[in-house]
Amino acid sequence: AELLRDSRSGMGRASREGLFLHHELLKSGDQSNLAGTLALLLCPEVDSAILERDPSSIRHEGLGLDRVNATILTHLGRSGAPGLDAESDQAARVLVAATPPDGVVVIEADDQAAAEIVGAFAGTVVVVSASGPVGASRGRKHMAVSLRGDHIVAETPDGREQILARISSVPD
Repeated sequence: AELLRDSRSGMGRASREGLFLHHELLKSGDQSNLAGTLALLLCPEVDSAILERDPSSIRHEGLGLDRVNATILTHLGRSGAPGLDAESDQAARVLVAATPPDGVVVIEADDQAAAEIVGAFAGTVVVVSASGPVGASRGRKHMAVSLRGDHIVAETPDGREQILARISSVPD
């Protein structure tokens, strides 16, 4: 959201922090639910939406849309217990199913639960790591993005690398 916020005037975000249009707080409080999603999607000024969704909200209220361009799955295997609770697992699967083959799913390199969920996903999977190179999966539409020194580096499935940004130039 922070990277898009400065480049798109119609960027909206619904999250635990509230409902935002560009830099402006429209509604405070937890908006990581269906009501926050719908409020943002129905706003005529929004052309790009970042939606944070709580697994319990997805289970009890539904997703509220039928297609997303990109899904970011974070902290799935980190709830304290080994494995993934059923509610989070189902919510993650709903999100991946709503991402079409021309979409992208982003997972953390050390999150085995997320890796299992995206195993059959036909689109591009981006594996990210802050602790060094992870390597892209050869022969699949997987990319790896890692932190190397002061650079964010992407590796494509064919082994090519590209510097995406310098950490010192990314907005706070």
